Amino acid sequence: MVYCPRCGLEVEGEADRCPRCGTEFSHVSEAVRPERTGAVEHLKYAADVARRSPRVFIPGAIGAVFSLLSGYVVESWDVYQDFMAYLWQLFEAQAGMSPVAYASDLFDYTRFLGWVPVAVLILGLLRWASSLASIHLSWRILRGEMGDAQSSYRYIGRNLGRFIVASLWTALFSFLAGAVYVVLIVGSDAIGFEAAVWMGLLFTAALIVAVFLAGPVYIVMVGDDVGFMEALRLTVGFTRRRAMSYLGITLLLFLVFMGLGLIPRVGLYLSFVTGALENLAVSDLYTEYKRDAAW
Repeated sequence: MVYCPRCGLEVEGEADRCPRCGTEFSHVSEAVRPERTGAVEHLKYAADVARRSPRVFIPGAIGAVFSLLSGYVVESWDVYQDFMAYLWQLFEAQAGMSPVAYASDLFDYTRFLGWVPVAVLILGLLRWASSLASIHLSWRILRGEMGDAQSSYRYIGRNLGRFIVASLWTALFSFLAGAVYVVLIVGSDAIGFEAAVWMGLLFTAALIVAVFLAGPVYIVMVGDDVGFMEALRLTVGFTRRRAMSYLGITLLLFLVFMGLGLIPRVGLYLSFVTGALENLAVSDLYTEYKRDAAW
């Protein structure tokens, strides 16, 4: 018996196609999937897959280069330098070290025009595409398919419209969440400062739960090759039923990420390592979930 590498269904060894999701086993070099339970086992498996197929890190490493270039461009921008100097003045003023003068030209919108914002936007889009390509390559490697970074970038290019729509939904959610905080701050005088603080804390708790439940939506979206709303529905069902394992994976990788951050200068840019491991581990956990879920 073998397990379908996409939906996890147990299939007769001589079958050439999964009867549930239609995956063709002729395109898969290895369909066997042993049982794994718990965050540690999924992470161990992810680390072993990454060790055997280090090409899984290539899109993430490319994205890290884009992030590095973006950071260099921003830090060399005179608007950024003036803004950081202004924040330092505010800190000194709060500490009673010196008075602070309002920089009237700091927020002049014309200073935000030019090649720097355009370059940062383009580099950000390339970094975003690299993160999606990393997810796609992780799925292909987990399923035993032949894949490389180029084919994953081509997949993102072919489905660019679908991912743009997904990013717009994500941006809308972020905008609405930010708007709630702005309303609470602006309306704190009307409803009372203490009430505004409590409402802010309750909203933050609800936001954390929502982000947790929807966290792997792009992993599900790429893995099942579905639209954003369908992926969101599947993701919420998955994270609710595998909450402890998913939480364990994210917490353990967060500790690894914090450790990488201690490496001077380049530590934060090594987050693509934990990103690739998270893609592999969560994708493996999702495959396990689908094997046991009712279709």
